[in-house]
Amino acid sequence: MDLSWPDSAIFACPCGTMHPVKYWRWIDAAARPDLFEAVQRDGPFEGPCPECGRLARAAGTWLHVDVPAATATLMLSGERRHAVPGELREHLFAIERRAAEGVQTWMLQPRLKFFELLDASRITRRTAPLARSGELIIDDAPSMPLMGGEPMMTRRDPTSPKGIGVPQLIGADSRGPRPGIKMPSLGAWVGDLEWAGGEVVLRFPIGPDERKSWITAGLRARPILLRQFGYPLFGVRVLGAFMGQVGCVDGLLDPADPATEAVAKSLSRRFEVLVHLGEDDEGEPLTRAVGRSGLESNVQLCFETGRELASQGVPGRESFEKARDRLTQDSVQDRLENANPTVDEGAYQHIVGAVEAAAALAHLDRISRKEHLSVLLEEQGFPVVEYDRLRRRVLAGSLEAGLVAPRRFWRRVISSGLAVDLQDYARRLAENRATYEQESEGEGDLGPDEAREAWQDILNLCQRKALEIPEPLKAALERHREPRESSEDAASTVEEDQGVDEIRRLLRNADDRVRLAGDVLQGRAQGSPDLVFEVLDEFEVDELLALLPDLSDMGSRAVPGLSEKLNSPRREIRQASAILLGLALDPAALEPLLVRLLAEDTQVWLDVAHAIGSYGVSAISPLCELLRRESAIEATDRVARALAEIALGDTESDPAPQTPSPAYEAVASLLESTDARVSTASHRALATLRDVSDFGAIMRGELPPPEHSTVRRFARRAYEAIMIPELEVEVEA
Repeated sequence: MDLSWPDSAIFACPCGTMHPVKYWRWIDAAARPDLFEAVQRDGPFEGPCPECGRLARAAGTWLHVDVPAATATLMLSGERRHAVPGELREHLFAIERRAAEGVQTWMLQPRLKFFELLDASRITRRTAPLARSGELIIDDAPSMPLMGGEPMMTRRDPTSPKGIGVPQLIGADSRGPRPGIKMPSLGAWVGDLEWAGGEVVLRFPIGPDERKSWITAGLRARPILLRQFGYPLFGVRVLGAFMGQVGCVDGLLDPADPATEAVAKSLSRRFEVLVHLGEDDEGEPLTRAVGRSGLESNVQLCFETGRELASQGVPGRESFEKARDRLTQDSVQDRLENANPTVDEGAYQHIVGAVEAAAALAHLDRISRKEHLSVLLEEQGFPVVEYDRLRRRVLAGSLEAGLVAPRRFWRRVISSGLAVDLQDYARRLAENRATYEQESEGEGDLGPDEAREAWQDILNLCQRKALEIPEPLKAALERHREPRESSEDAASTVEEDQGVDEIRRLLRNADDRVRLAGDVLQGRAQGSPDLVFEVLDEFEVDELLALLPDLSDMGSRAVPGLSEKLNSPRREIRQASAILLGLALDPAALEPLLVRLLAEDTQVWLDVAHAIGSYGVSAISPLCELLRRESAIEATDRVARALAEIALGDTESDPAPQTPSPAYEAVASLLESTDARVSTASHRALATLRDVSDFGAIMRGELPPPEHSTVRRFARRAYEAIMIPELEVEVEA
């Protein structure tokens, strides 16, 4: 039996033409020795360019099947070393697709072998120059003039170490088709998702002619959230590839529709969709299952973000249908314009040297910006879990080289366990930078300017966060005595001689006031933090969220201003102030929070109760005194909520622990109070622990919001801005 398997792919010729080719995914060497030899020489792609006649030639990934020896070897280009995890996953998907066609158990665990094709200049017959591996081979080499109908051989560019024909990528960036290249198409469709019989089913109006191709096409699926059509479109995108043709089906749902939640929950448990392709001649349904593990977190991200965006606009079936109709006008090429991720899965497994660490850090910074990260996770299907792993690898590599991460990642460094706190982070950065320079003969592979800048960045971290300057940094500053002011500092630092009025004027200028406000709060610019609190009510919601990390970093110094802002006319300001005061844990903030607990006339009182609960048993006596002063039934309910927050204490994940915490016992002791209002509040608090625990989980992002509440949505975004600013809020250093 011959286990060789030909598939299809799109090949980008150096002349600029994209054309379908045959792609030998598996090759049975015993059954097809000639093919085995040819693929080792020219790669697994077959087919001439219809424009220039070049034969497709590239070092793709393919499986060498040796039946007599019962072994399988996955052959990869040497430049695909970083993509081994992804290639192994693709291999297992291929095994699943061909399970009924003689797959052997020993094929499940292939060996790995890296190889390179011969230099194109050594090939005498007509071929294309060497390119990177992959189903879509992109090459930016200019077209060669033809002589006598035959293409000229590729000549080596003396200015390039790799020569013409090798795509030059930055880090692990991937590239998509060049503008103007038309891709062969299986069709672009818009369908519907539905929950039926315990399965998520995708239906779309496919005709009998197209059905034949889709039945045998290779399918891939990923969750999507499309933002660019005036209303968010949540769903699943299924891509099909057959004989060089590419097709796209988008199964869509309205994220604001309550029925969508059942589909989202199913896909967030297991990402798999049943694609309905109509019926066969006997009336039996034709369906194909497609999915991929690891995308469940992407589903939850797309769904929750979609619900939030929908509530900001005009939710309703009409808005959804208009956006859906706009998508139907897009071709396959339009939909896949941003299809190629800007980073490969498994990238940066090994970061060697400071130069490579700096490049990886810059790349991570670029893809983590809000506008890029949303596309990466919501359209391109890059797994959220893999993004977290990649981010940690890059941050660890930069720390080892003594390079400061961009400000948006500082809290992530701490939460990832790479450092105990920012003081420890600064100390380790300085020590690692000093060690690196010593072991790498002076400046290592960083130039003098770059090395000086690395030390200056550590100093900026210490100054911004009021940290003690580590000894290695002091010594380095003595060695690198040269005045330096970065462009970022020049853009964000106010001149020393500017007066209070000028700062106040600049803080009312919407162009760059977030950056200036952050510098004032951190003490990097002249002026009192009171100036920021004066104009805080004028900040837009996104500006306020971007400023929350700086306000949180101030700790007790921000308490007077935040306590005053509990009376702000704007709900978002009151809510953010309550959240920050709960994190500050300054005793001076407790009394203003108690006053706001009863005065608040919106759902923000829940955040106030949560903040009071953060103060633990020290807040019980003031709460009881508050009940004795207030006779309203509403006061009992709100105090009960605050007592429930206290009772949970350090056991928020388990509202009924086997061993009650001291805080729980303190609240339970109020059941015996002679004051009926106090005992009633204690009883209600203990009876609602589960609901209060779920509230905390929603705020931490562990559970989806149960309602389309603007108040709850802002609270969650506020916690995310403070704790993990790089995911949802752009925080510029």
